Amino acid sequence: MLNISLFGAFHVNRDGTSLTGFATDKVRALLAYLAMERERPHRRESLAALLWPDQSDERARQSLRQAISHLKQVISNDDFLLITPQDIQISPQAELVSDVQIFRDLLHTCHNHNHLAIKACLPCLKRQEQAIEHYRGEFLAGFSLPDSQPFDEWLLLTRENLQIEAMRILAELAKSAEQRGDYSLARRYALEQVRFEPWREEAHTQVMRLLAYEGQRSAALAQYVSCRRALERELGLTPTHSTQQLAQTIQNNELTAPPPVPLPPAAPASFIGRESEQDELAELLAAPTIRLVTVLGPGGVGKTRLALQVARAHAGLYRDGIFLVPLAGQANLAAALQTLVEKLGLQVSPGADLRKTLCEILGQKQMLVVLDNFEQLVSESEAWSALFRCAAGIKWMVTSREKLHLREEWVYPLEGLAVAHPPQPGSPSIGQSQPAAALTLFAERAIQADRHFELTPERTLAVTEICLMVAGLPLGIELAAATVAEKPVDEIAAALHQDFDNLTPNLRNLPGRHATLRAVFEHSWNLLNPHEQARLADLSVFVGGFSAEAALTVAGTSSTQLAELAAKSLLHHDTDERYALHESIRQFASEKLEHAEAVKERHGAYYARFVAGLNGGATAAALDTLQLERANLRAAWDWSLKGKLDNTANLLTGLALLYSLRGPLSEAESLFCAAIEFLRQDISQKDLTERISIELARIYNAQTRHNEAITLARSVTVSARALLTEGQALSAQGESEAGQPVLEKSLTLARELGNKRIEADCLRELGNIANRLCDYDLAVKLYRQALGLARELGDLRGESATLNNFATVEWELGDLATAQEHYEQALGLYRALGNRAGEAKALNNLSNVLADQGNLAGSLVFCRQALEIHREMGNPRGQCSALNNLGATYFCLKDYDAARTSYLQALTLYRESGNRQAEGETLANLGLLDCVQGQLESGQEHAQAAITLASAAGDRVNLSNAYYYLGRIELAGGKLDCAESTLLRALEIRREVPHPGRIAEIQAELALLAFERGDIALARERIAPVVEAQELLDGANEPERVRSVIEKIVVS
Repeated sequence: MLNISLFGAFHVNRDGTSLTGFATDKVRALLAYLAMERERPHRRESLAALLWPDQSDERARQSLRQAISHLKQVISNDDFLLITPQDIQISPQAELVSDVQIFRDLLHTCHNHNHLAIKACLPCLKRQEQAIEHYRGEFLAGFSLPDSQPFDEWLLLTRENLQIEAMRILAELAKSAEQRGDYSLARRYALEQVRFEPWREEAHTQVMRLLAYEGQRSAALAQYVSCRRALERELGLTPTHSTQQLAQTIQNNELTAPPPVPLPPAAPASFIGRESEQDELAELLAAPTIRLVTVLGPGGVGKTRLALQVARAHAGLYRDGIFLVPLAGQANLAAALQTLVEKLGLQVSPGADLRKTLCEILGQKQMLVVLDNFEQLVSESEAWSALFRCAAGIKWMVTSREKLHLREEWVYPLEGLAVAHPPQPGSPSIGQSQPAAALTLFAERAIQADRHFELTPERTLAVTEICLMVAGLPLGIELAAATVAEKPVDEIAAALHQDFDNLTPNLRNLPGRHATLRAVFEHSWNLLNPHEQARLADLSVFVGGFSAEAALTVAGTSSTQLAELAAKSLLHHDTDERYALHESIRQFASEKLEHAEAVKERHGAYYARFVAGLNGGATAAALDTLQLERANLRAAWDWSLKGKLDNTANLLTGLALLYSLRGPLSEAESLFCAAIEFLRQDISQKDLTERISIELARIYNAQTRHNEAITLARSVTVSARALLTEGQALSAQGESEAGQPVLEKSLTLARELGNKRIEADCLRELGNIANRLCDYDLAVKLYRQALGLARELGDLRGESATLNNFATVEWELGDLATAQEHYEQALGLYRALGNRAGEAKALNNLSNVLADQGNLAGSLVFCRQALEIHREMGNPRGQCSALNNLGATYFCLKDYDAARTSYLQALTLYRESGNRQAEGETLANLGLLDCVQGQLESGQEHAQAAITLASAAGDRVNLSNAYYYLGRIELAGGKLDCAESTLLRALEIRREVPHPGRIAEIQAELALLAFERGDIALARERIAPVVEAQELLDGANEPERVRSVIEKIVVS
């Protein structure tokens, strides 16, 4: 094999031996040219003119013949060149490879590869890395033929084209490495660009940035100096303004590394083998038409580890990250979707339709998502199909023991690790070749169990036999290897033979690989002492992992014993200080569980006490803890219902809190409905049944199914909580008069019982009613009491909600500074709780305050942030409010088209949700917009419809606004008498809800009306209080209009 190196210095070797006998540079040039252009034959006269342009034709042809002769002598292969009287060419059959050809072939493959974008294609990224390894310097560096201008022109053009390609690849590799957080590698690629092109400013700035990210500020600034000098030396230029700004930012120590893109945690142990499988899966993921790949195989074959390895290899290639979603123990669609939401770090409204919301959110994302252990959800594959199809920017990699049977599914069957057939004892091949992946895995895991273990030639036969017996299943290999400290490998092999022979007659219905894995488990089980066996079986009751404390309480297993079981590969310890059993091992161990009812009772009792210990507090830490134990809480709930009902009440508290704040509400509804139906026939459990019914009614409230909540709350024995739930439902529907006495009765009962949590909730809801009825003094009094109780209880959820509502009253009263302070406090608490819905609500309300303060740019930012959060969470009610405020801000900015678009979107959503009171607000806003744009007929319709809805809802604030807007429309239309009557009505109602800015603008409009009639005296009389209140115009819809009316009348 002839190997020609053309990048950097010219060099040729054959089979590792350098060839140095080239007579002249012309011979080297001839070989380089023929190698670069080997696809076609070359006319003799063209080659002669290329290399000897200054010689006569005859002399040049003679020189060419001599060069060919010298070349053949150096190559020492008569078949290397294909020569005819007219043409010369390197033979197509010649065994020749050049670094340039490899470079070009790799790039050609990338160019023709079927992928969405090269920057997101792992196979092409690897090809680019391979290609750039061959680019050791510029093409034929330092080489030239001074007496041959045609050759030098070809050389320079080829050199430049190859360098352009190399610089492009280096830039792409540097960017990719930076995106995945590998700053050292990114810096290496950027510095390579600087080495080849010292004037390449963007490479210098990348090195500066990367050094600063790594905390090397002095080195980053030194790189800036190098950049400045190189630009001056090479081009006579100075760095661009952006480069100078970057240097200043680094100098000020103000540059910080961006947060890492989400990536699954690294596996605790090394990954061995599966190189071809990794490449094949990467090719499938790169294909633009493939969105769903199922890694199919039996338990223990290594599906999860392979998927995790492939996923992590794609780091930085997906804009929004790479995620592992474990689905073991998720028995239904709702639970699995909720796990997906949590693992993707999404915030979704608890009552949202998860499938619909996920489709909306994920449609804008670019992710790689691994759904692990999908087999128990295969029956619901069709329900997942819409999700797989709607998210065009997401690749799904599923691990499952069964196919999903979906049209879009690409199945990748996974077999065991490669195992070489056992060599014969004494064979020279033993110990001389690289062991198969299965043997390497066994040896590495065996060393973890016994550091003196060595895969000697004598042991290779037995280890190969073991690996063959378990069909290369990694879990089986690891379980067997973990026992080498107890038995020699030949005895392990013999024991496995025996266990497999004993089991086989009883396992005829099991797939072969499952049976072999069971045999390995039996072998590992038999090596445990009776106490260890009992502990492992007891641990099988946990679902989705467990803490050391839970293991000790439920299974009597100490931390030391957990570590011993982990050392035997029977469980693993993850980064959250939690333990878990491999699902296959958990299933096997559960079959060994004796006294299962007693263990399950301890499990239920532990988690009941666990919930009770949280004291019902809705702190972020408490919610995160509940979320972590969701699967165990569900399992404990199911077992407690069928056994120890004493635990159910406490579990109800935890599950209700978790579902109400984190969702999904649909799962809570199913869970509680099933429990009520199960307990209904047992009269002795009436109290428990009613408690569950009340929690179900609260779920209905959260789902805005208020009538169902009222019916259910009224169906149970009267209690403070039942009355609170009913009163909240009535209040949410705008039935303040009906809701107030119910809530007052609940408040009385709560105080009699000393239940301060219910008392605080009642006070807050009564404050909401007083707020809506514009009884602000009462609202403030109630909110203060509710706030004090929430703080006394440490109830951050109650405190944040009360602060938010309190601030709304202050805003209505025109106390903008205090309102802003309380909204910001509420925002901080919502964020501390991880309550995204509350965060969006507070942002939306803050936008109102900023708009009234004249900070319209800030208001717009907060509105957009609130709207984005509500959309991410699938919260239509929140979207309505944010859109309405967004429209109002655009109105103040005089961007009337954007305002109308926002208002109409809000109106549609309000009508879909049946929120008539809020619909009235938006109609009123549309009425004012119509007035300003001269659409008086449409404006009158909108304002009158708003008056009707505000009157029905008892909404005095919006009623005043609607009358004011209608008066404006009538005045603009010349209906002065109607306008006066309407505006006076607006002023009368607004004085019930004192807001200086809003009162002033109505008075200004009445003054303008008098002025239009020619009654200057009355106009001046009416404008006088407005002039006095000019400093209080914050909060008016159009303060500039009010000021222009003042100027118009005063000047007259």
